[in-house]
Amino acid sequence: GKYHEIHLAISSAQIIFKTMQLPFIDVDKIKKVIDFEVEPLLPFSIADGIIDFIITKSNPAQNNCEVLIAAVQKQYVAQQLELFTQIGVTPDIISIDLFELYGLYAHINTSATGNAALIEINS
Repeated sequence: GKYHEIHLAISSAQIIFKTMQLPFIDVDKIKKVIDFEVEPLLPFSIADGIIDFIITKSNPAQNNCEVLIAAVQKQYVAQQLELFTQIGVTPDIISIDLFELYGLYAHINTSATGNAALIEINS
């Protein structure tokens, strides 16, 4: 059938997460330093990994922020992409299940009035 976008969410079980305080809030600056900051904390080479982050707290008054960093080995992403390649499909977006859930929560938290709940139901 037809589809608009394919999103691939890598399981957080394959991801290494770290939180870090940074003395600035500019996203471009974070992108420039994040690899150097996280590399000593990883059990694999930065060249063998893919790094992403989300800002979880921002304090403009003190010009600092807290980031949640996710690192995954490229081999895990390649394994997931191979499943799509076999059926001739290329995902438009590759993310992490935890980051997607956080994004949904942040959206609900800023757009909803009153209480909100995220409920996961497994089969």
